[in-house]
Amino acid sequence: GRTGNNLIEFLHALQYSRDHDVPLGIMSGSWAMRVLLKMWMAIQENNEEQWIDRFERAFCVKILKDEEELESLGYENVIRMETRDLFVYKTQTSLNDYLGFQGDNLRTLWNEYNTGEGRDGVGKEVNDMCSGIDSVFGNDRETAIYSV
Repeated sequence: GRTGNNLIEFLHALQYSRDHDVPLGIMSGSWAMRVLLKMWMAIQENNEEQWIDRFERAFCVKILKDEEELESLGYENVIRMETRDLFVYKTQTSLNDYLGFQGDNLRTLWNEYNTGEGRDGVGKEVNDMCSGIDSVFGNDRETAIYSV
């Protein structure tokens, strides 16, 4: 669905940034932040500055609050891409390099999955990513055999 497509677009934006050796900036209220924060890396204890630092370090990106901040950083030739273009982006790097880089990005996300604590970018409480598994297996999920 749309969330899966947006995740692909985020991963392709990271890849584009790497392939073309350009910094990746993400607006704090953008579709990328809305999608990612619903499932991963929730803002803890309303400490947005700490969250921004953690996110920027995890993905080597710059979170921008607004257009004024972008202009104040003095970047020339800002590349703006439509989600459609990100979705269909094809890297020229080797398959091994691509899989390694994207594997690292996915691992980073899954190491920071939401546990039901914290808030998303608009201040809503996040859900526990494991709630679906809990509803099927209950508190004994560690002993259940299942495949994802």
